[in-house]
Amino acid sequence: MLEYGPGAGFIGDSFLELWPPDRILEYNRDLEVRDYLSDVTLFATNGANEAFGFQPSGGRVVFVNTPLIGMGPECLKMVADGFIDFLRYIEQL
Repeated sequence: MLEYGPGAGFIGDSFLELWPPDRILEYNRDLEVRDYLSDVTLFATNGANEAFGFQPSGGRVVFVNTPLIGMGPECLKMVADGFIDFLRYIEQL
């Protein structure tokens, strides 16, 4: 995040807004993320109803996607193992 963000724009045809690192915890508090996804930290949105975050998994961190409305473990989708792969995922949406 320190190397690539914050910012907003298109990657391919997909819009991505990376949140400022110093605001990530505040945004997660405001969205009550811990109430719905206890081990996820959101860091970006598509400007609509989808958010992106990271989650510890088996000694590593994976990138995940969740709807903002209806957020919950049943809707969480693992999308990438690293930030560059995450950007490739966004580009393919």
